[in-house]
Amino acid sequence: MKFSVADYRSVRDRVDLLIVPLFEGEDASGLRLPVRIRRFLDKNVLKKADGFQAKRFSVLTVPVSAGPGIPPLMLIGLGKPEDFSADILARACGKAVRSISMPSMKSAAFLLRKQCVVQRNWQNLAQKVVEGFLLGQYDFRKYKEKSENRESSKLEEVFLVGATQRRRSDVESGIHRGQILSEAVCFARDLANEPANVMTPTRMAEEAQKLATEAGLSCTVLEKAEMEKMGMGALLSVAQGSDHPPKLVILEFKPDKRVESEPVAVIGKGVTFDSGGISLKPARNMDEMKFDMSGAAVVMGVMKAVAALKPSVSVVGVMPLVENLPSGKATKPGDIVKSYSGKTIEIQNTDAEGRLILADAISYVQKSYKPAFLLDLATLTGAVVVALGHAAAGIMGGDGRALEELVEIGNKVGERVWPLPLYDEYADQLKSNVADLRNVGGGPAGVTVGGAFLANFVEDRKKWIHIDIAGVAWTKEDKPLARKGATGFGVRLVVEWIETVAEKRILR
Repeated sequence: MKFSVADYRSVRDRVDLLIVPLFEGEDASGLRLPVRIRRFLDKNVLKKADGFQAKRFSVLTVPVSAGPGIPPLMLIGLGKPEDFSADILARACGKAVRSISMPSMKSAAFLLRKQCVVQRNWQNLAQKVVEGFLLGQYDFRKYKEKSENRESSKLEEVFLVGATQRRRSDVESGIHRGQILSEAVCFARDLANEPANVMTPTRMAEEAQKLATEAGLSCTVLEKAEMEKMGMGALLSVAQGSDHPPKLVILEFKPDKRVESEPVAVIGKGVTFDSGGISLKPARNMDEMKFDMSGAAVVMGVMKAVAALKPSVSVVGVMPLVENLPSGKATKPGDIVKSYSGKTIEIQNTDAEGRLILADAISYVQKSYKPAFLLDLATLTGAVVVALGHAAAGIMGGDGRALEELVEIGNKVGERVWPLPLYDEYADQLKSNVADLRNVGGGPAGVTVGGAFLANFVEDRKKWIHIDIAGVAWTKEDKPLARKGATGFGVRLVVEWIETVAEKRILR
């Protein structure tokens, strides 16, 4: 989809649809549109007793011209002005783009309004519109018959109209940034939506190498033999039941050579399919375990965006990639393995595998790159869904301010996170009679016990945040910015965090 800034008069004869965002109780008098359109809206749509009320995410389409100078119209509701946020605008745009059902509608003009500008940030306004359209229109239909494909009803071009000449450069910057971030999110979604027979650890590594070539990143892939020599027993124990060999992939971005900085490290869990291993999961919904590599997919999306946006800090993206299956070679409950850090782990449940591969990845990154800050993203526990549902990811670690900053950024970008504690009592559940620790707690607070396990491998907990995305990495129902399937949750959150927090902390 192509986006550009324009004056409505210059494109009115070229577009198939005019999209107008409105607040509850609003009339057309404040719209920067021709008088004829405003009069039509007031008389026929807004001031009628049963007229359009502009409730949040409501959509009304007038699909044919109502007279000379009046184009086909789409009105989208933003709800009450006092409850408005930029994220609401993005979601309203996502709902709007999916409401376009006529194949003939290939181009649209979207009316930018100063009433939708938050904190005078026109760049963010345009960015959110672009994100709304691109993320809302995303649809993974790769394996559907062409006759069932929705390509015919997709917008191809959108003109952002209504901004003054003084705001034009801000709008253009917002379009550019919105496209970069949305393409990165969609890239992560594509990876996660692929079936597990396609997106194996080897295929993921190949996709990383391809991305590195295209985006100007460096890429290193550690193979099984190298990891065996290095002593990554925790990671390898998860992979040994599968015929697909494990990989540890490292993508690196370095800014201008004149800027020296310690890197930010972002690690993503990459279990391309998780059967649970010998501790086999129930059959119901096991197909969703192809999404257990969503953390790694998000890291790929982050690195794609970072390569385009070029922040002032170095970024290292790390993906431990395995498949967790039962077989005669698989790790058994009760087995003891030695991690890369030297700590021994009693594996009491082979379905608590993500923390094992992350443990070795965290230790490797700390030893090899000495990062200034470390984030990990993982579909780590079902317990986070019990705690937070599907409305937010759970975060833990860091210091109080680091968590507060991430919450603020999550609210801003529309990827909400919520802090959970790491009390000593949770770590006590991980004590083992036969090893340094065990991989499950066997008691309550499963989400924080998972974080407590990872904390055993972190050198400085104030410089580490764990993000459990198990409740938000995919959705079972269509939402304004994501259809059923992978969401790419975390790409926009982490990129914004790198640009606004990491740069400030590392380069101060």
